[in-house]
Amino acid sequence: SEWELSARGKGFFLMGTERIIKDSGISLKESAVFESGSPEETRAIASGFAATLKSGDVVLLAGDLGSGKTEFTRGIVSCFGSESDVSSPSYKLINRYDGTPTVYHMDFYRIKESGEIFDIGIEELFAEKAVFIVEWPETGLEFFKNFYLVRIKSLSGDNREIRIFESGTAEISE
Repeated sequence: SEWELSARGKGFFLMGTERIIKDSGISLKESAVFESGSPEETRAIASGFAATLKSGDVVLLAGDLGSGKTEFTRGIVSCFGSESDVSSPSYKLINRYDGTPTVYHMDFYRIKESGEIFDIGIEELFAEKAVFIVEWPETGLEFFKNFYLVRIKSLSGDNREIRIFESGTAEISE
């Protein structure tokens, strides 16, 4: 696919989420590295990546505030045919975008303890056939057995480095 052909470079850097994943013993394989020069390019990269996703897949987004996590989500959501306005779910915690498949966009930034994740109804959501996107996933990493990790790093201006790692299709565990 074009997404696979566009991947360049290899390597692994440990920051934030990656360190937590490494410490938990989960193994990741880097599958792609991209450079984006604009929000439009970030959305296009995400749309190409989305074409490889299927119902049940979980995408964990890691990156600093303003790095482009929501732009990346916009690209995924548009690939699935949703015309919804995509916004960060920081205060609502979960946004739903109807498409084929449905996308649930979650933000765990304000969740302080992993048990709170069950309070927002995550078990019921995972029973649905959907794609799940989680920003600030650090609090809930223990619940995801397999997933894609997308690390977005701000370089300068609108330039971003986007690294995609994979471990498979996700399941939630108690």
